[in-house]
Amino acid sequence: MAESRSTEREVGGHGHSHSHGPLAPASRRVRRILFAITAPLIIANVIAMVALWSRGANDSRSSAAPGSVPALIAATVVDLDLVDCLSQYDAELGSEFCLEATVKLHGKTHGGTQTKFQQNPSAPGRLRIGDNIYVTQLGIREGAPTYGFYEYRRERPLVVLAIAFVVAAIAVGRRSGFRAIFALALSLLVLTKFMLPAIVAGENPLLVALVGASGVMFLALYLSHGINVRTTSAVLGTVVSLAITGFLAMAAVNAAKFTGFSDEETGYLGATAGQIDLRGLLLAGIIIGALGVLDDVTITQSSAVWELHQANPHLGFRGRFDAAMRIGRDHIASVVNTLVLAYAGAALPLLLLFTTAGTPLNEVLNGEPVATEIVRMLAGSIGLMAAVPITTALTAFVVGFDHVDGVQPAKQSEPRPPKRSSGRERRSARSWQPPKAEREFRGAAGDAEDADDAEDADDD
Repeated sequence: MAESRSTEREVGGHGHSHSHGPLAPASRRVRRILFAITAPLIIANVIAMVALWSRGANDSRSSAAPGSVPALIAATVVDLDLVDCLSQYDAELGSEFCLEATVKLHGKTHGGTQTKFQQNPSAPGRLRIGDNIYVTQLGIREGAPTYGFYEYRRERPLVVLAIAFVVAAIAVGRRSGFRAIFALALSLLVLTKFMLPAIVAGENPLLVALVGASGVMFLALYLSHGINVRTTSAVLGTVVSLAITGFLAMAAVNAAKFTGFSDEETGYLGATAGQIDLRGLLLAGIIIGALGVLDDVTITQSSAVWELHQANPHLGFRGRFDAAMRIGRDHIASVVNTLVLAYAGAALPLLLLFTTAGTPLNEVLNGEPVATEIVRMLAGSIGLMAAVPITTALTAFVVGFDHVDGVQPAKQSEPRPPKRSSGRERRSARSWQPPKAEREFRGAAGDAEDADDAEDADDD
């Protein structure tokens, strides 16, 4: 028993939120098997990340097109007036009045400087006094720079919402929520400091996405759910499912002859950063988008198999696999629906644009912007569905090697039939007599009852 408890402490952590109770003890044999499989994967991932990083990620800024992104200057609207339009607005507006904004520029270079610019009164997002905005320099007029409205500043509401998200995750999830937030921060660091710079530097986006997504997977799963057999089983299932998703997406992109110019952002990248492989960038987006859902499915299936093993260690491979698959099928039904609706929601403005234009459905689906979202959705969903049986089978197979440090689980005891008594025991039972004191008490009680009966008879 002490050995079993020490094994549980060594495994540590807990499984996915779908499971309850402590972890089932895992034998040294199982831990060694899983370590022998996952350690080379982690080492290979680290080596590939270092190689890609040193080859071009650190030089990504130098490879970017100069001046491709306008310099933004923070400003605050201090006054608004309705004035005569400048000549460039007359033809567009058909009106002689425009909205003139007086803004105060911020920053070390422009701090305290005030400037004015005109805005189309019918433009969306009309400015108001007190608005925090970004402006950009448009040119020079009469020896002074001219500025124009670029975008609203949204840092403050985004920071407030992010703080609320962190507080909610820690308040509800406690230690697990804190570990998940920490893993998310590291994942975003991998995305912004490794994946994006490497792609900008001209590395193969598909290779960068596979390496970066694998690194994110290791960080997210192990930090969120602990270093234990359940998490490692989920890691193996996620690696295989991620590879399947990548190959499916590659085959679909090549078969559909996508160019990668599916929206304004990719077109802008193609014009300003010609070294980026836009088709590879599309594949990278599919892989990264599928990773988040794969993590949830694989950790659930791994936890389900280990919970079944803990409840009944004598279930065979088939029994563990069938029982866990019943859980996985329900999970797939809900997650696939969520995934499809998420992609449909992202493409909703585009679908509405085609609908209002009266474009036939087959032409809408054939267009690259919509077809790209369809491939993204279907490839991710197929990878998600493949993750359930793959993770379940891998975990059920590994669990078959489990016993607690060489001690096999005790066999379930069968109910024994009642033992038939021998003739000697039956004779002993018939010849048994109560103790002397009890016999005397019973005799005295019997004499008293006989005397009472005799008195009743005399009265009659």
